[in-house]
Amino acid sequence: IEKTACDKVYIDNGPLHVTGKLHVKSGQLVLSSHAASNYALVDGADLIIENGGSVVVQPGAGIAIAGNYIDHNTTIDSASCNGFSNSPDNTVEFYNTEYSPVAHFIGSASNTSIGNVAFINQDNNPFTLQNNFATTNFDLGTNGKVILGNYDFTVNGLLNNFDSLRYFITNGIGSLRLNNVGNSPVLFPVGSSSSYTPATITNNGMPDDFRVRVLDGMLSNGDAGI
Repeated sequence: IEKTACDKVYIDNGPLHVTGKLHVKSGQLVLSSHAASNYALVDGADLIIENGGSVVVQPGAGIAIAGNYIDHNTTIDSASCNGFSNSPDNTVEFYNTEYSPVAHFIGSASNTSIGNVAFINQDNNPFTLQNNFATTNFDLGTNGKVILGNYDFTVNGLLNNFDSLRYFITNGIGSLRLNNVGNSPVLFPVGSSSSYTPATITNNGMPDDFRVRVLDGMLSNGDAGI
């Protein structure tokens, strides 16, 4: 999709099925809900949104992406055709199958939540962050792992379906960030590529946001020292 300025392409008579890459270079793709499907978009490969391009998903319309999801926009503004604008109640599903047994990259140059996110990971292949990523609620699915690298993964709501096989690998300076942690214990499912080492935080003060990552080894002075 390559339109002049903020010209729009509307898909409102049924779900859009794309077998290859969906590349929004400029302009805006507008996806509407439809009674015939739970999805407004099923993308069999990548969804790439260039800076100055936009995808708008109307309420009541989920999308499914089998490949990489990369949004290069630093701000989300549907009026000016910037980024992925999704209703907060919609669900974005990232999936892979035996036909796509590779690591997938996800990320957004902005820290704006893209709505609810769920993994459908059939082959235990991880998802790797290429930029920071933020969701409302997040479901790690059946075999989901997320490799953070140097980026942060933020969950503003609920985090579901995590255990020793489904967690966040903190192999760089990136952290798992859970917001609005209060006086009930909250588990951060983090670990290395070889071990699951979760942390639990109980905040007895006002609800606040916390970030957690693990390192390979112990340091005597926190983040520095030997």
